[in-house]
Amino acid sequence: KGVAASVVIIVLLFFLRSGKSVEPATLLSDPFLQLPKQGSVNVVWFTNFEGSEHFVMYGDKKDQRANATTTKLSSMALSETPGAKAKATSVWRHEATASGLEARKRVPYFVESKDGKRNTEVKSKVFSLQPAPQAGQALKILLTSDHQNL
Repeated sequence: KGVAASVVIIVLLFFLRSGKSVEPATLLSDPFLQLPKQGSVNVVWFTNFEGSEHFVMYGDKKDQRANATTTKLSSMALSETPGAKAKATSVWRHEATASGLEARKRVPYFVESKDGKRNTEVKSKVFSLQPAPQAGQALKILLTSDHQNL
């Protein structure tokens, strides 16, 4: 027990001295959909860790899997609350393609990111997706904007 406690203290001291914090593995966003096509749609989400495995589970039984590609963003700053000073942080973008989808059919999905180094995993809530609408299909479109005074 004494050796294990010493190792934990040494690791904590290392991180405190190096100025690095050990933040819990977190999804920084809910997943969102991009580039719908006939039979497929891309799912994108962000995490605060590189991780070892990122994927989307989808389908009626959520038993279909699409592995994600991961890209580290080159520069990112986040703040905990509006108006607070933003601090530089590492952010990774993950993107997977859910394919084999039927037209006009919504199916549930969730994303999962695993970090083997920390022995942890994070999952999103369950959302729904579907491929691009067919030609002539009636649509309701919601247009939003996030104009901010910079």
